[in-house]
Amino acid sequence: MSHEEALSILRSHRCETWSFRSYNRLRTYIRANEQRDAELAEVKRVREIVRLIEDLELDGFWNFDGKYFVDCSDSFYWACADAEELNPEDGEAIRKAHGESKFNGSLLWIARKREIRPQNALYGYIEDEDWPLFDACGPEREANLGCHGSTAGRKEYRANREAADKKKREESENLRSEVERLRAVLMNLKFAVQEKSYHPVFEDFGPLVIAADAALNP
Repeated sequence: MSHEEALSILRSHRCETWSFRSYNRLRTYIRANEQRDAELAEVKRVREIVRLIEDLELDGFWNFDGKYFVDCSDSFYWACADAEELNPEDGEAIRKAHGESKFNGSLLWIARKREIRPQNALYGYIEDEDWPLFDACGPEREANLGCHGSTAGRKEYRANREAADKKKREESENLRSEVERLRAVLMNLKFAVQEKSYHPVFEDFGPLVIAADAALNP
């Protein structure tokens, strides 16, 4: 018998078999147990969500109401902060999505839940083998204010992204080479000062030696 059924029976028979004080006591007991059950259910819900976060390494945030949201900003709508609430009942679906897509599992789960594809420009950042999975989530999207790019331009977006990534790698390598060159200059400068060359140019190199040490030992 549930708490509600017990309370209903007690209400209907309280004048015949129970005193009013006994009724109030039992009602207080039932309410206290209902509150405890609700708190236990909330703890269980949070634990299940935390387990999903840890197992799948989800990227998201908690709000003040104790709800967890998986971040998907700029994925479905252009320049838009966006997130999808995660509940324990979503566990099977999101685990399945992560099993099918190595790098885009959370995004795939959200796309399936919303029955919508990501905006077309985002396909440039999604692995080619995952494209059919996302295409199956919803109908083709047209280019508009909310959806950047067209379906026909996907391969172009991929090529542009790869070219941009290559440029960043080259710039990073050039910067690394320049840093190594400057480190060598500072090292030579440090050795020159340590040799106590009494040339007037080296008399005020104390601060530079400190700077060289800091640069060589970050």
